[in-house]
Amino acid sequence: MDPEKFYTLGFSLIPNIGPVRFQKILQVFKTPEHAWQAAIRDYESSELPVDILNIIRAHKEKINLEKEWENLNKQNIN
Repeated sequence: MDPEKFYTLGFSLIPNIGPVRFQKILQVFKTPEHAWQAAIRDYESSELPVDILNIIRAHKEKINLEKEWENLNKQNIN
């Protein structure tokens, strides 16, 4: 498993997190893995709007990355 792809998948499943917002997140956390594992309070330094922070908070905990990754692998999608 490639950690960068694995954690990028997680962010791709969160509504309203597109390439621009994802790049802002990476500017703060440097890697998708660090960003995914960061506490929501750590996102305050990313300068994302509060509504986006709330979206991340609401969706991140509901996403089962292992299951989503497994589903992609079963479908042979990279």
